[in-house]
Amino acid sequence: MSQALPVRPPLRFPASRELAIVAALVALLVAASAVMVRLGRPLETPVSPRGIIDFELAGTSARAAEILAAWDEPAREAARVQTRADDFGYIPAYVLAFSAAAGAVATRVRFLGLALVGVALAWAMLPAGAFDLVENRQMMAQLASGPDADRAALARAMASLKFAIVYATLAYALVGAIVIAVDRFARRARA
Repeated sequence: MSQALPVRPPLRFPASRELAIVAALVALLVAASAVMVRLGRPLETPVSPRGIIDFELAGTSARAAEILAAWDEPAREAARVQTRADDFGYIPAYVLAFSAAAGAVATRVRFLGLALVGVALAWAMLPAGAFDLVENRQMMAQLASGPDADRAALARAMASLKFAIVYATLAYALVGAIVIAVDRFARRARA
């Protein structure tokens, strides 16, 4: 990059180790994702084919009731277990991995505007994790007490914000990594 960033990403690592650390965090995220998929299988029904994600995005008391009615007690317990695993394992894993990846790209792109977008997204992963925690509290309350319109609406709002940030950060990191690789290839070809 031709000039220093006016702001820095939240996670900073020595440049010589940064890519290895990001790779390790991504590997941890992939492993955590596999565990979450396994934990969520009992939640996949014709009413909720995407499992817990359908419950996160239910949005209304009626839709939450429909999903909860389709889950027997072992499925509801699986939802509780998966939500606790999300709180204590998966949220930290994806927040750290995506924030570190966006930060690594931001410090390597040659265009200040793209770098600033990456720094903003790296920082945005922190509230994305907080949104996920709020969403999870709303789902746990409904698992305990039944469907609730306000809780379903708040869970959907928090999930929507979280997903928007996560997908934007993921897209930035992937596209940015490609841009960096193409730029480096082009510079080597010219040399």
